[in-house]
Amino acid sequence: MLLDAAMLNRTKIAKLLLSRGANVNVKDVWGNTPLIWAINRKNPVLIDLFLSHHANPNLANAMGITPLMYACGFGHAKLAETLLRNGAEIDAKTKLGNTALIVAVMEENRNCVMLLMDHRANPEIANSDGQTALSIARKNNDKSLIELLTRKQAEVPAKSSR
Repeated sequence: MLLDAAMLNRTKIAKLLLSRGANVNVKDVWGNTPLIWAINRKNPVLIDLFLSHHANPNLANAMGITPLMYACGFGHAKLAETLLRNGAEIDAKTKLGNTALIVAVMEENRNCVMLLMDHRANPEIANSDGQTALSIARKNNDKSLIELLTRKQAEVPAKSSR
């Protein structure tokens, strides 16, 4: 029922269900959690509610897509920042090896790219096709994303690969 409340954007019902012990990390048949649905519905009130009830920001669906990846795919930098503040793994990978940074670059969501780079996302991680965020930006000839990725990468001290 909590999944239904999240899918239908029913904040009052979600609060009631949580007060009665509903599992905030329940998954639907596709592996989507109430938090993923709240991200998809762009509902910051539900997102905060679920996180305050200890929703796991790293639970991925059946494709390995995390709430952070959804937020960055949709270009919701503020929601992505909320997830990062609540422990979202910045360099988690989907089953295809895409990270939130790769998703943000694919969708040309500059605010999310900047946010992720500011939070030290690893731009050198390659997906299952061997593509990195920078190689995707170059393939798309997106000069502003190329500049953003290379500038931000130069500002951050080198870190070990994960």
